[in-house]
Amino acid sequence: MLTDQLVFDARLREFDGLADLAAGAVSRPQSWCEEMDVLDRANRMLGALYAEDVESTACSPVIPTAELTRIRNNVVSQFAVLRNAYSNVGGSLSATGLVRQYQAVFDAMEGGSYCHYTSDAHLVQDIQRSAAGANQILGNAFNQYASNFAGKLAPIRAASRDLQAAASSATTSVEPVLTAYKTLWSHNFQFELYTGVNATLDNLLAEYDRLMNGSNVLFNQGVARVQNQFEAEVRQSNVVFGGFGAAWTFWDTKDGATGYGMYVDNIRMYQECLNKINRYVVLDTPLNRQIFKEIGQHVADVKKQFASFPKFVRAMPTAGFTLDPGTSALKFFSRQLTLNLAAAAGAHFTSVIAPGRSLIGTGFSYEHGGKMPPHSEHKDGRDCDIFSAYFKVGDPAYDEQKAIQMATFLLSNGVSRLIYTNPTVVNAANAACPGNPVAVAGAGHTTHMHFDVDQAS
Repeated sequence: MLTDQLVFDARLREFDGLADLAAGAVSRPQSWCEEMDVLDRANRMLGALYAEDVESTACSPVIPTAELTRIRNNVVSQFAVLRNAYSNVGGSLSATGLVRQYQAVFDAMEGGSYCHYTSDAHLVQDIQRSAAGANQILGNAFNQYASNFAGKLAPIRAASRDLQAAASSATTSVEPVLTAYKTLWSHNFQFELYTGVNATLDNLLAEYDRLMNGSNVLFNQGVARVQNQFEAEVRQSNVVFGGFGAAWTFWDTKDGATGYGMYVDNIRMYQECLNKINRYVVLDTPLNRQIFKEIGQHVADVKKQFASFPKFVRAMPTAGFTLDPGTSALKFFSRQLTLNLAAAAGAHFTSVIAPGRSLIGTGFSYEHGGKMPPHSEHKDGRDCDIFSAYFKVGDPAYDEQKAIQMATFLLSNGVSRLIYTNPTVVNAANAACPGNPVAVAGAGHTTHMHFDVDQAS
């Protein structure tokens, strides 16, 4: 049955808590980099180191040897700690400890401007060597950080290419885009690094920002491609859905057979629309939930309305009752009760009223009801027109008594209404059947009698 084929399968895709990311409201989770003037500060301190011979130069106050020795020892000690920290860098992406220790080396210099004895020059040289070594260690360490960062960035770079490909080719499903997006973010990593120390690392950090922030743009582009096409299909389905109302109105007011055919054809077209919509997998958003809810209601409405069309029984010739060959075969359908009474009227006519003659049925209803031109009624399987030359007012064969006999038989068998033009026949039948005086005189019924088994709508 057609309604069994009218199926709709709503498919929404949960975003697993990443909806904010899809909307672009994203920050790098627990990962950061910081601008620092590490080298500038250290170089300024290093440049402030100088040695003056107090025996030949008037510099004062001269720093005592013991004090300078203490400073030298502290600087060398902090430098040793820095050297150990560098040896432990390994695959780390956290520079906070190493930079802190680097700063500690220069903090230990206590200003770095010393007026000293010539004999203490070796102490100042030790301080200078520690400062130069600290700068070298910082440079080497940030080279290592750059190498470590590049290794971590490589899978993100590859995942970004996959996401770009998925976003640009997205058609009916957000799944490839969503998978690529989640894959990219699964490669995200934490780091605590500084910029302004290593140009290579700075470039990598900038690329990281571009890729991670760009992932939201790509994701939204891919989702939008699917969503836009999905909404276009939904709009088309709504246009087709509007055809059901037009078909129903045509069925009710123009022509039932044609209107029913229009409805069936529209179901096929609507099913094609649903099949296209069912190919889509879209994000589970309030908008899409509302769209699927409306489509589901449309499907339910169509099934309910289609099921409300009647399906009447085909009329067949019986003893004393034949079907008018000049009437379209589409008009010979009715309720079984109506057909039974028509058959009984034919049997009575051929056996009692006009032996050997038959009534002619000129029309019942369409198989699925509806307006049946040129009749104003005959919509619902309750109506029947019977014809005989004996009933045709003005015909040479017209027989008023036979018409009265036929009308009386119908009233006595429980028709809910009988229409005939001749008031004499109408009155006689009503008088003969005081328990069911439902015959009425009506224009347009000079050639036949019209009866209902129940009041026609």
